[in-house]
Parts: sequence; structure tokens; C-alpha cells
Amino acid sequence: MHFKNDGRAPLLIVGAEKDHTVPASVARAQYKKYQRSVAKTDYLEFEGRPHLFIVGAGSDEVAAAIDSWLDGVLDAAPAQDGGRRS
Repeated sequence: MHFKNDGRAPLLIVGAEKDHTVPASVARAQYKKYQRSVAKTDYLEFEGRPHLFIVGAGSDEVAAAIDSWLDGVLDAAPAQDGGRRS
């Protein structure tokens, strides 16, 4: 992996506190590696969530947090169409 790729797209890394498949500590370690780039890199960790945190009870909260991050990325992105956003 080229962790210092300054030209890459924005990256959101997510972790879940109770994830035993990909522990949050692994997700945080990846986040730290990708922070070597000046490209936007963020980390969200969901407390009390298992590996499949995007499904099941509370998945709407997870989806809303990720959607909010995406909105911020899209709002900050330079317009590709001469300043018009649809």
C-alpha cells in the first residue's frame, strides 16, 4: 500500500468496539498509516458494535454518521462542472 498517496480520494475508516474479526485497534492502526497523506482521512468508531455493525439494531445511527461524513466530503469537493452542483 502507498499510504502517503496525496492524490487519492478522501478515505473514511470505520471501526467497531466489539469487532473481533477486524478489531478497532487494527482499524485505528490503518487510520494512522493513511494519515501520512495530506489527502482527507477520517476515522469513526462505533461503541458497543460488533463486526456487522452496519446491519441490525442501531444501523440507522451508523448510516447517518457515514452519510454525514459523505455530505462533508461532497460539500468540500471542488466542482467538476464549472461550479454547478445538481
